[in-house]
Amino acid sequence: MKILIASSSTISIPIIKAVSQNPSNSLQGIVTNADKATGRGQARVENSLAKWCRQQGMTVHKPSTDGELGDLLSSSKSDLVITVAYGKMISSDLLRYPKYGWLNIHFSVLPRWRGAAPVQWAILSGETTTGVTIFKLDDGMDTGPVYDSIEYQIPEQASTSEVLDLLSVKASQLILSTLDKIERAVPPTPQPKDLFPRARKFSKEDGLIDWNQNKEQILRQYRALAENPGIYTHLRENRIKINEMSFTEIEKVLSPGEIALNGNKMLVGCLDGVIEIKNLTPAGRSTMGGADYLRGLGNILELNFG
Repeated sequence: MKILIASSSTISIPIIKAVSQNPSNSLQGIVTNADKATGRGQARVENSLAKWCRQQGMTVHKPSTDGELGDLLSSSKSDLVITVAYGKMISSDLLRYPKYGWLNIHFSVLPRWRGAAPVQWAILSGETTTGVTIFKLDDGMDTGPVYDSIEYQIPEQASTSEVLDLLSVKASQLILSTLDKIERAVPPTPQPKDLFPRARKFSKEDGLIDWNQNKEQILRQYRALAENPGIYTHLRENRIKINEMSFTEIEKVLSPGEIALNGNKMLVGCLDGVIEIKNLTPAGRSTMGGADYLRGLGNILELNFG
């Protein structure tokens, strides 16, 4: 089977390896985003996945319009396109090109958490399991019929990126059984049409910490959002990005948002205890340890985040 894989993230690497190494398949190339202008000089730079693919000797395609993508599909004569964190909606016209259509690898057990950020929402909501679903794309948002799915236990205290790395390995195993089903003309199963929680993309504003929440809620926000879009708080109207926090066994009475220095530890009060801030970045300054930041402030009496 001739296959194209569309992705803009290195999370797809295990899937690319699995497909390319299977003798039943012929990987026609990787479809990814066009190069972006970055930095002061606005030099155009390709994404990390494109760089990795070139190092492996793989063909990389970067269509910037639906027309260019359509031309690629037509010229490559691919039987199937697999999308993994591609980041683009596929139009109805393009869905009709390949013989077997388009597959999407989605990191939840559909129909739960349809949308752009399923793992983040699962962690933020306190769920203990997530999973992988492989389905055929249709005109809806993650609504197409399902070929395969698998549930996976979320490791305790794992971050979004850690869970995604684990799920991508699971997906690389699952995709081969899906391709076999397609070859044998096994039809996918339609999804229920009931309403389920949606996994919308997070904005920077979602990262603001509410210290009136309990420890578990704040640490779930950290695990889910610290890497993207980031979590933050305010001190005297200055924005402070929180890079690393953790539970602490230190027993200290602090009101929500109240800050204290305990030996070499920066502590912040919340609804039901305290949280240690290990690493932070004040606006306009370099990243530093939480305790070092407090020492640099001098008088820390009656300081509060919020």
